[in-house]
Amino acid sequence: MAVNITGVANSGVAPRSLQATSTGRLWVAAGDATANTIEFWYSDDAGVTWTENTAAQITWDGENYFAFYIDADDHAHIAYDETATVALKYRRNKSISTTSAWSAASTVDSTTATAYQWADLVAHREGTGWKAHILYKRNTTGTDLMLYAPITITSADVITVETKVTVDSDVGASNGAGGIDFHHTASDEKAIQSSTPHLYMVWGDGSLSVNFAKYTYSGGSWTAGTTRVIWTAGAALYAVSMVFDGTRVIIAATVNSATMALFERDAADTTTTSRASTSSLLAQCVTYDQESNVWIVGDNNSGDLYARKFVRSTLSWAASELVDTDAILGPAAMRRTGGNTIAIAYKASGTGARFDQTFNNVAPSSPTWVNTDNVGADVGAALVLDWNFVDGNPADTQTAYTLRRQIGAGSYAYWKAGTSTWDAAVQKITSATSAVTLASGWGADGDANHKFAVLVYDNLDTVSPYSAELTVTPSVPSVPVITTPTDGGTHGSASLTAVWTCTSQATYRVELLNSAGTVTLWDSGTLTSTSVRDQLIAYSLINGTAYKVRVTTTNAEGLTATPDTNSFTVTYTLPATPTVTVTPNNTTGVITVTPTQPTPGGGQPTVTSIDIFVRLSSAHTYPDLERPVGGAGIRIAAALPPSTAWVDRACSSGIAYEYLVRSWADNGTFADSAWTA
Repeated sequence: MAVNITGVANSGVAPRSLQATSTGRLWVAAGDATANTIEFWYSDDAGVTWTENTAAQITWDGENYFAFYIDADDHAHIAYDETATVALKYRRNKSISTTSAWSAASTVDSTTATAYQWADLVAHREGTGWKAHILYKRNTTGTDLMLYAPITITSADVITVETKVTVDSDVGASNGAGGIDFHHTASDEKAIQSSTPHLYMVWGDGSLSVNFAKYTYSGGSWTAGTTRVIWTAGAALYAVSMVFDGTRVIIAATVNSATMALFERDAADTTTTSRASTSSLLAQCVTYDQESNVWIVGDNNSGDLYARKFVRSTLSWAASELVDTDAILGPAAMRRTGGNTIAIAYKASGTGARFDQTFNNVAPSSPTWVNTDNVGADVGAALVLDWNFVDGNPADTQTAYTLRRQIGAGSYAYWKAGTSTWDAAVQKITSATSAVTLASGWGADGDANHKFAVLVYDNLDTVSPYSAELTVTPSVPSVPVITTPTDGGTHGSASLTAVWTCTSQATYRVELLNSAGTVTLWDSGTLTSTSVRDQLIAYSLINGTAYKVRVTTTNAEGLTATPDTNSFTVTYTLPATPTVTVTPNNTTGVITVTPTQPTPGGGQPTVTSIDIFVRLSSAHTYPDLERPVGGAGIRIAAALPPSTAWVDRACSSGIAYEYLVRSWADNGTFADSAWTA
């Protein structure tokens, strides 16, 4: 997928030119030697198309000795050389965007020198601000030095170049600084690991050796450790590159433009491990993938660009992967990718900066089901089997699938999409759709459980394992039928017991709704019973009002039936109003309450019981025990036979009492007498 970024023949990149923001936007810094600018190009479609942020151009006359880095807060940093002034400069682009510009240049170094080369740069949060770290080579007419320059950026965006540290006072004509990285996590190269951003530095020196140093972090400062000689090449070092992968520092060194040696230094700075070398690949960049495999990106000394993987699980090299053959110069791989695709920027003859990626394919993981497992499904309706395609390669998509079914302990059968049938032979269905819809009649009520499993294929036709089995129980919903109240009928009572029929019920729910069915007035909740087919609704119905009652049931397989809803109107006649006589006995200190219930007439219901209430006369301003003054009173007798006298023995001398009789009829309604003293 080689894509030209700038389209300018004389534009190139540096070893750290390719970065990404937290949103996934790719950025490439490209040096245009004709226009004498460093340009910044971005892509929001994984490198398919590129657009320049022209506001971010930097005037420059160097030699691709610049380093570009985007930190965890999406602030960009750049260190670059200037030939005319013989200086190393630093800038920051806060919250880099499609239109953002850089800060004014800060001079990192302008000591008498002939050139500044091979700058590398990382940055991270530190306290309320940020810290940038630059490792670079200073060429002089005498000895060449390797230096480290820390830079502080405050929360107010004030940039300060701190005191530079000489890392190596004689690196000779060694080609390449190697690089600098900080102690980050394995999954995110921008996230500080364990709150300790230790620094790791690698460089080549005039003794043809590859060197390593760890700068240990503590309390806001870094202390230089012992310089370790990782390897003495014994021949000219063509290139030295490095990266920290969250566990170890990976170091690649190329000798005499021929042999590439690979080393690892543990994060604790105690052990160096030499890995198998490889030939015919000039290691200009090194990175790693999500499985901690090492990737070397470089040319073969003949203008061809290759990527090669050192497989962590086998500690051996995979075959080299050809990326481009167009007179390649200067690749730049990302330090860390989100998956197994390694993004690369490089200079191609005649077209300038170019983008491509190597595809470290891994098999898709087992698909996961969107459907809920182990539930019933209606055989009279379509069944949608829906799964998720899962792959470690972010750009991968499903290209085909195989769907398997087993009924009970029967033989496997495979979905044949062309005929919408099941076949005994395995079927590979070419489709990017991660779902299959089975038409109604896909099973029969009473069938054994249907168990489905699916496997998928990715872009390179690599197959996944089967998914876990999805168990579906074929079933038919048992629809409830409400018999009381009748739909569209009238109900002659203030109370209601809903009654229904249902052939197969495991749970039920009864609801009372307003006439529009939009407001729930009472809800039984979901109750478990295979036998109950009636439910008292604890709600007093208002005379002349319309309601709805709704019953929902599920069967033993958990399949919910379509609810049945009946509408009804409440129409009832109240019972005859009782009267009451109150007779006090001053001798015994009691009051006899004698109710009289008139004979029903004119369709009035029969009174079946009475309640008696008492309160203090409103003329009193204090209660008598729990008996209130005025209001609704309290009930002192309940469910008495009609017209039954009641003797109140809890009254007090000198207190005026009032009594009320409530008559309950056989239609659930009641009538109250007047309050009587």
